[in-house]
Amino acid sequence: MLIGIPFLILFILGLRILSSNVKKLSKPTSLTLLGIWIVALLAMIFTGLDFGTSHSTYGQSTEKNILNIAKNDTLNIKMVNDDDIYYRHNLRRSYRREEVEINGKKMTYSNYVKVDVKKSNSSNNYVIIQKESKGKNKSSANSNAKKISYEYEIEGNTIMLDAFYLSDFKNIWKDEEIKITFYVKENVTVYFDNSTKTFLDDVKNETDIYDKDMANHYFKMTDQTLTCTNCDNEIEEDVEVETKVTPSKKVIKKSKELEEEII
Repeated sequence: MLIGIPFLILFILGLRILSSNVKKLSKPTSLTLLGIWIVALLAMIFTGLDFGTSHSTYGQSTEKNILNIAKNDTLNIKMVNDDDIYYRHNLRRSYRREEVEINGKKMTYSNYVKVDVKKSNSSNNYVIIQKESKGKNKSSANSNAKKISYEYEIEGNTIMLDAFYLSDFKNIWKDEEIKITFYVKENVTVYFDNSTKTFLDDVKNETDIYDKDMANHYFKMTDQTLTCTNCDNEIEEDVEVETKVTPSKKVIKKSKELEEEII
């Protein structure tokens, strides 16, 4: 309406310029079109204001659960998807949001899940599940965050985290996300399954290993931070490969120098 009505008027004016036989719009028709245009303009303004205010405030919902992990045990962390809800061939954290149907209800599916591990300053190992959303005010934003559906399962020392969350479809543009933080005591070892590679979020460690490179490795919590316990072998192998390659390069260089002298 906002574009169509002005375009129609300009089109009619253009025809009148080209031909005097084209009649101008009658006053009732002009007023009707003007009224429709004003109503459409107001509707767009109020819709924009409503959208803006409904995304103005951040809110969150936090859940804390104790983990029964002994002092020298290993906590295994995995990410899993529910292919019956939405199939992901390449499971990874993503900003993308998909429309899915759960029991006849339209919902939002998203893989925007972050995982972190920190040192516990208490006598317990525990996990914090933090859900974030937006709303018109703090109460509304917190309510939206609380309604986000997120699950995980614990089997022994292995915790299987959902690689996705589900939310009301009306909240698809509210920048919702899940932040999972494990707090583990000193001497507890954490193993990051390969499935966690793209979900790890700035996990601090002693040698500043990138998040994606922490997958498939064991990390022990020290008195300050995580330290890798099975990364030395890989470093040694890399050094051996370099030393084997370097002499061969020197031989090639010397042979080229000899050829130049002979010529």
